[in-house]
Amino acid sequence: MAQLMKVDNFNELEVNNPDHFLIVKVLSTWKWPMFKNPKLTYSVEMMLLDQQGNRIQSSCLSQFLNRFQSFFLEQNVISIQKPIFGENGGSWRFVDHPLKVCFNNDTVVQRVDNWSGSDHGFNFISFERIIDKQVSFNLSTDVIGEVIWSSPKRFFKDNKNQDGVRISVKLQDLSGNRIWLTLFGRFCDQFCKYISEHPELTHFTFIIQFGKFSIYEGKYSVSNVFNGTKLFFNSDKVKEIVSFREKFLETWEEQSTSSLISISNSIEYNMEKDFLISTDYSHTAEVDSFTKKKDLIVLGTIVYIQPKWFYPACNHCNKIVQRTDEGDEVSYCCSNPICIKEKRVINPYSRIKILLKVQDSAGTVDMTMFESVAKQIIKKTAIDFAAPLISKTAAIAEPLPKELQDLIDRKFAFKISVTEFNIENRYKFYTVIKVTDDPIIISALEKKYNHDEVSDPQGSNTSQKDCLGISPSVVTPDSVNMAVKVIDCDRESDSLKRNLYEVYDAISSFNHILY
Repeated sequence: MAQLMKVDNFNELEVNNPDHFLIVKVLSTWKWPMFKNPKLTYSVEMMLLDQQGNRIQSSCLSQFLNRFQSFFLEQNVISIQKPIFGENGGSWRFVDHPLKVCFNNDTVVQRVDNWSGSDHGFNFISFERIIDKQVSFNLSTDVIGEVIWSSPKRFFKDNKNQDGVRISVKLQDLSGNRIWLTLFGRFCDQFCKYISEHPELTHFTFIIQFGKFSIYEGKYSVSNVFNGTKLFFNSDKVKEIVSFREKFLETWEEQSTSSLISISNSIEYNMEKDFLISTDYSHTAEVDSFTKKKDLIVLGTIVYIQPKWFYPACNHCNKIVQRTDEGDEVSYCCSNPICIKEKRVINPYSRIKILLKVQDSAGTVDMTMFESVAKQIIKKTAIDFAAPLISKTAAIAEPLPKELQDLIDRKFAFKISVTEFNIENRYKFYTVIKVTDDPIIISALEKKYNHDEVSDPQGSNTSQKDCLGISPSVVTPDSVNMAVKVIDCDRESDSLKRNLYEVYDAISSFNHILY
C-alpha cells in the first residue's frame, strides 16, 4: 500500500493536509526534558532527511513514545503516514523550515527498507563564507575540515556555576582557509576519546553536523549545540570524509609529509590527571599477567631500542605496505582491507616505529612506539631522518639516529595499551599511547608507588602489603595508597584520600601557572 501512495518531500508540506505520506531517514535524536522536572522527558526531538536532501526538525511528545520510540533510531529509514505539524519557532533553529513533523494517535509509522537519498544529509558551508561572515547566525551549520591544531582540554564554570569542559580546534579546508571550532561537554569528551584511542593518527578529517555559529573577538567560529549536534571522526564509512581526505592529501603531496601536522602531537591533554589519577599503574613484570584489555601507566627507563625503527606506511591509512618488484617496476600493497577493496593507489612514505625495552625495579617490558607518539619526545619524523624505502619487510634495520640513541638510559612515564590481540596471541609488545618525561609527573609517580613491591594483577596479592592492607603496585584511581607522604597506621582512610587530592591539586595548580 505504501508503494502506491505519493511520497511527499518536506517542501510540499501543508498544515491543512491530513494525508501527507513521508519516507524519511532519522539523522539525529535527543530527549527534551520537562521544564519543572528535568528528570522526566517532555519529548523526543529529531532531525529528519527526505530523499531529495531536505532536512526538517521533528518532535514526538512523551505520551506517544510507547508507540513510536522504537522507530526513532539514528540512520533508521521510516515511513510516516498522517503526520501533524507544529510550528518551528524560536530565535535559533536547526533548519529554515516553518514546520515541525509531529505525531499523534492517528499517525502511522513503519520501517522501510529502500532508501535512495543521501546517507547523512550534510549541508556544508564554505570556510570563505564563515570568514566573510556571510552566514545565518540563527541557523545550524555543517562543517568539514582537516584538524590541524587543538588546545588542551579546559575545565570551567558555566553561567549556572556548574563544572564544564571545552576544547578549541582549528580546522583547515582544501584552499588553506582556517576557522575555529569549540566543543563543549560530552562533545569535547568524544573528541578527546577518539584521539586517545588512535595514537597513530596523522591525518584527521572531521565533520560537525548541526553546529552553531558563535562570535569571539569579532570573528565567527563554530560550536556544538547542547543537543542535536553530531560529530564524525575520520571514518572510512562516510564518503564525504574519504573524498575530502584524498583531496587534502593530493593538495599537500608536493610538501614533505613532515610538514603535515600530526594531530596526536598537537593535542595536549590533562597529562597529570591521566598519569596520576585516571589510569591504573603497573610494574613492568605485571603487564604480561593481565587477562582483560586495559590501559596502564608504567614508569621505567629505556634500556634498549631495536635497530628496526621505521617502516613503509600507506599514505591513506598509515598501515604497513609491502613492496613488490616486478622487473624494473616497483609497486606497493597496503595491508588495510579497505585500501585493497577500493584499489587505492599507494604512495608510501616512511614512519617511525620504535621497538623498545623498558626497565624498572621489577623487571622489563617490551613496547612499540609509533611516530605520532615518538614525535612528542624526539620532535622529528622518519622523513626528517631521510629514512629510505628500500626494504620488502615491515620494519627496516638502519643505524639509530642520535635522537633515538639519546633516549636510552632516560626515564619516562608511559601509558600503554594491553589489547585483546596482546592477550589472545601472547604478543608482548605493548603499544605506547602517551609518553612524558615531565619531572613533576615522574617525581609524583616515584613517590606514590613503592617499586620494591609487586602484586598479582588478577587480585590474589602475593606481595607484602602496607599497614592499611593495601598493595601499592597496581592501583586504581580510588585507591587510598596514592598518597605521597608516609602513612600513619592510625590515620583514617578519608584523611588519606584528602591528602592525595591535595597533592594532585598542587600539581594541577603548578601546571596551570606554566601554561
